[in-house]
Amino acid sequence: MIDKLSNDIAIIFFKNDIMGNEMIPIYKLGIEVIISTFITTMGILVLGTLCRCFFESLVFCLCFTTLRNYTGGYHSKTRVSCNLVTWCYFLLLIIILDSMYSYSSKYVSIVLSIVVKIIFAFFAPVENKNKPLSGNIKTKNRKYMFFVVFIWDIIALILYCCQYDMYMKCIYVTEAIVMGLVLLERRKCLYEKRYL
Repeated sequence: MIDKLSNDIAIIFFKNDIMGNEMIPIYKLGIEVIISTFITTMGILVLGTLCRCFFESLVFCLCFTTLRNYTGGYHSKTRVSCNLVTWCYFLLLIIILDSMYSYSSKYVSIVLSIVVKIIFAFFAPVENKNKPLSGNIKTKNRKYMFFVVFIWDIIALILYCCQYDMYMKCIYVTEAIVMGLVLLERRKCLYEKRYL
């Protein structure tokens, strides 16, 4: 469905002289990514609303997207499975936050944050066969990744100081989920090199 819709939109652009014929596949791919991202984001926001944690869903969407953009990590084979898996990550976040709600987990959050930074320092950004990274882009992504992590840590600290502990925990758990995807992709790459 997304494939057909993005193809139809790209053809409309072509027919209205917005682009040339050779650009149709590029526009089609860009439109597919936009539609898929919209569906994923809306699904998370709907789930967040249903779980009575809309603001957590906003924090998750922003933190997850900005980090994943520069860290890389495991990718699903299809856009549909990517959407479903991302929604499951959000539900995992809600389950973890719910279990952290019952006790003061400030120290758990700090330890989690430190572990995430160490893993990112050693393993990220990680590429996969669908998104290879040249040495130059890998270096830039690494710098941007640490900048984005720094910004999220500042936001988490501000939220903590303003007595919004749950949103601080949301940021750290989201970082940990992204860390898990980096480790998963790294393990997959090592397995493929060794056995395939």
